[in-house]
Amino acid sequence: MSEPFDHDAALEALAQDIQALRAAEDDLRRRKATLRTDLPRPSDPIAARRFAIAAYWTAPEVPTEILAELATGLSGGKAIYKFTREMTARDSDVPCMLCGALLVVQSREQLQRLREAGSGRCAECAPPRVKPLASLREAPRGNPPLEPFEREILQLHADRDQSATMQIQWLWGAHSVDLTPDQVRLYLQDPDLGAAAASGVSRDDYLAWLESEGGIQCGAATQSGRRCLRSVYGAPHEEPAEWVQRRARGDYCHIHGG
Repeated sequence: MSEPFDHDAALEALAQDIQALRAAEDDLRRRKATLRTDLPRPSDPIAARRFAIAAYWTAPEVPTEILAELATGLSGGKAIYKFTREMTARDSDVPCMLCGALLVVQSREQLQRLREAGSGRCAECAPPRVKPLASLREAPRGNPPLEPFEREILQLHADRDQSATMQIQWLWGAHSVDLTPDQVRLYLQDPDLGAAAASGVSRDDYLAWLESEGGIQCGAATQSGRRCLRSVYGAPHEEPAEWVQRRARGDYCHIHGG
């Protein structure tokens, strides 16, 4: 005959387990909070960036924001944007299901998803991506048309041959620029044309820079003859003129000698 179930003792044991679990969770939160202050911070910017990248891949418990600030010297969203966009692709430990080559990843989140899936296809084995017709018809991301009151004010500046300050589209949002009188007239004609002139590039290059989000596609061809989909090291380029110059050089990703 089995012993009677001790209801009170079971509840007490469960309460002790829950209390121990909460204590462990509190300790984990405290330890994570100390990462921001206790994280080693090399004084040399190059060493700091190398350390941050190594920690990004090997210590997923460390928040990306902390490592981004260490690597870039910036803070908040700008630090994360620059850090993640500059992140060099690397080989994972997950092979392609078709050719066996190690899959390339751009982020530790992507690496985690691959490990959970256990397989995937590399860039050369994956079917070509085809944009839906709706996407093909979309206009490039640029500056919106002027509101009537904005046009009226800019027209006054143009008539008086005065400069004006405008907010133009930039990689992370709006960017304030001072337009010369000639650039004001161009902005009245076409906001993207005026913004491009203020940025020191052509209209087409300015829009292409926005669409690329400052990244530059590798100029090498893969074994299948298609252009490599990886990005050139050093992106994003936050200045349009710098991006145009770097793109013209035809650089390559780290796999193809970049």
